[in-house]
Amino acid sequence: MRARSEARNTAAFAVSEITAGTFKKLRLAILEIIWSFVTFILLARASIVCWMVRLSVLAVRHPPQSGWLSEWGRLKGGCPGGSVVALKRAFGL
Repeated sequence: MRARSEARNTAAFAVSEITAGTFKKLRLAILEIIWSFVTFILLARASIVCWMVRLSVLAVRHPPQSGWLSEWGRLKGGCPGGSVVALKRAFGL
């Protein structure tokens, strides 16, 4: 009877060792999968940002059909109060 219980305990211990080893490998595999996923996300994000920067650098602003300059050769759409500031400086107002 005693031999059977020792055999049973030995078998149970062996099974628990195998199970523990399997779970340890599984845990490491899960960590590796998570790490590879995080690395992939970071690289994809960096690639997207890089492409956005490239596209923004290549973007060209085209002039409107009426052109950039007014009749007098000045840029259109400038600051409306710019001439007032220049007059105040010129005349000390």
